[in-house]
Amino acid sequence: MFRTLRSHALLLSLMVAGGASAQSFQGLDSPQQPSKKKKKTAKKSTSSSKSTTPASATAPASATTPETTAPAVAPATATTPATTAPAATPAKAQQDLGLDLSTPPPQAQQPPPSKKGTAPTTTFEALDVTGRTADRQRLEAANASFNRGEYDKAALAAWELMNDPKMAPLQLESQYLLGKTLYRMGQYHAALGEFSQILARGKDTKFFSKSLEWLFFISHKTVNESVILDEVARYANADWPERYQDEFHYLLARYYFVRGRALDTVEQKAEGAKAFEDARKLTGQIPPSSPFYAEAKYLEGLTWFRDGKMPMALEAMKEVVRATRPDSKRSPAEAKVADATRDLVQPKKD
Repeated sequence: MFRTLRSHALLLSLMVAGGASAQSFQGLDSPQQPSKKKKKTAKKSTSSSKSTTPASATAPASATTPETTAPAVAPATATTPATTAPAATPAKAQQDLGLDLSTPPPQAQQPPPSKKGTAPTTTFEALDVTGRTADRQRLEAANASFNRGEYDKAALAAWELMNDPKMAPLQLESQYLLGKTLYRMGQYHAALGEFSQILARGKDTKFFSKSLEWLFFISHKTVNESVILDEVARYANADWPERYQDEFHYLLARYYFVRGRALDTVEQKAEGAKAFEDARKLTGQIPPSSPFYAEAKYLEGLTWFRDGKMPMALEAMKEVVRATRPDSKRSPAEAKVADATRDLVQPKKD
């Protein structure tokens, strides 16, 4: 009898535990009102929960985890807010994306040009700029050699550029560089030839004024300055740089003085007299403050002597002596010229 009572008690406890377990699972699923198919699933879950009670208690909580219950409870969870949000979000995003494409914001209404449309223009421009840069780089390299004092290298590069038909736009600038380089190498007459060709192109040429200046530099270096004087006279009506006006007047006066003596030699006295008069007009334009004043006065005295006007010639020579007196303000080069000019008028006694 004791065994019978124990059996009944065990059976009763199992029924109570099973009913409580079923009531607990049904209570959690009741708000969802599952379909018949879902009931089968629930029953299957109930049967499984009987075997593993802790798992059945945690099954509803794990229903929100896609990795574990998505295949089994997807139909049941489609109606719950927590499970429907992920499914509804992509559809809404697609709908919103369609609205955004139909009415783009102002900054997005102009789509950027495609690579296909812009490639030809960009490529052409880049090639064109690169080509011009390559030509310019060759000339800049020659200028760099000149600045470093590599005159042989600079002269060769400038000559090649000047004679390259493909470098025609840079030919004039290359020739100007060649003239400067030859001057630095001491080839003064060769440099003069390059500058003369530039001057022959006309006063509207880019390097015309600068080439005129180089005539003065060459005149300081050459003994036979007749070729320089010819160039100066050829462009006597040009707009000479202001800082070279006095030197220009002096060189042009020398030109007319040399011309006058040449005309006297061939017995063209009248033409010679006119040339000497032109020389005096030019020397008269040089002020006493100019470093070329003493030399100009000496030249003027010679023209008066040629015309037989000795008092004027003597006065001019006295002015040369006064202008060449030692002066501490002169530079060493100016002092040397002043001493040499004074010696022409007043030779030193042995």
